[in-house]
Amino acid sequence: MDYRTDLIAQVKRDSVERFKDHTVTVQHNEGMYRQWRCQKPGTRNCYFDVTTWPGYLAITGDIGDFVFARCDDMIPWVGGAVRDPGYAAEKCVAGAIYDDRMELVDEWLSEDVGYGNDGIENMPSEKQIALAYLREARTYMESVQQFQCELYNSCLNDGEMPAFQAFRYHFLWCLEALAWWLGKLEE
Repeated sequence: MDYRTDLIAQVKRDSVERFKDHTVTVQHNEGMYRQWRCQKPGTRNCYFDVTTWPGYLAITGDIGDFVFARCDDMIPWVGGAVRDPGYAAEKCVAGAIYDDRMELVDEWLSEDVGYGNDGIENMPSEKQIALAYLREARTYMESVQQFQCELYNSCLNDGEMPAFQAFRYHFLWCLEALAWWLGKLEE
């Protein structure tokens, strides 16, 4: 598996455990102005609120804070959006969605760096040298930005920089929380 796939699987496992004793309480329900509190009774650990108003849905609380905007009544929309993090991210108007991840740099360096089945041995020698330098330099780098600067200045930069970003754990966790909440509303 890769980092992104592992992260999604981890969030799903964690969510099942953390929400298993949660209940849903209606705080407010007036047309499209609604609020639900989701928490384990007696504690606010991993609690969250879901609030809607025309055109918006917010999830706030111990697990993160995100606001989505798409259509007047957001509840039908969010049912499909929680299953597609990329689409949900497009409609997220507030909240930190992505993290730069050195794990993705490491994955990129361990792959054939865009040479696919031709392999690194068929890469031009100056690119092989640049790749060897980047692999060595990576051991001293602490941030994706440092690596991207080195990559940008290398002959491996063909104008299209690889993305070393992944969804943040809390963004994926909030999507799982919304899926859990929707399931409880349907019960």
